[in-house]
Amino acid sequence: MKRLAIACATTLFALSSQAQGQLQAQPVNPNYVELGITSVKFEEDALGYSIKSTPDAMRGILGREIHDNVAVEAMFGVGLGHTSVDVNGQSLPGANFKVNSMYGLYVTPKAVLTDNIEGFLRLGYAYAKGTVSLNGESAADSDNGFSYGLGVRYHFDKTTFLNVDYMSYLHKNDYKATGLTVGLGFKF
Repeated sequence: MKRLAIACATTLFALSSQAQGQLQAQPVNPNYVELGITSVKFEEDALGYSIKSTPDAMRGILGREIHDNVAVEAMFGVGLGHTSVDVNGQSLPGANFKVNSMYGLYVTPKAVLTDNIEGFLRLGYAYAKGTVSLNGESAADSDNGFSYGLGVRYHFDKTTFLNVDYMSYLHKNDYKATGLTVGLGFKF
């Protein structure tokens, strides 16, 4: 997986050296903020059971471009409510799952693909905490580790953009948490 991330980052850097788009030609403030809705997909294999849940979260990114092709980002997120839990493809009555919080730090290589579109990778570290409830009893757990993703931004103008990305927030031996986010961003 690390080889794939390195290969993608190398490709983005190679593409960016050739792309001379409108985004690089117009200087803007290097700071930006994104706010989006994330559909989180949690999957776990435990004791022969396949457990799945898809809670939603509100996710924010605060970033700073440190080079034309690299940014550093801080990610934060909170859950938007509980969702059902499926065990072996069947909904488990009385069970629900919620994302309590997500935090992360990322290095984000990026490249201008066309005048208004840029592609990016996120490579870094994430922490997440969630709560599962069953018939009134609940338990919270948290974990952290390597996190990565890729996405695109469509720039409406020099300061406003639409963001779509797919992230692997955590991927351990017995479970993974991934998410698709659609959001709006602003440079300032």
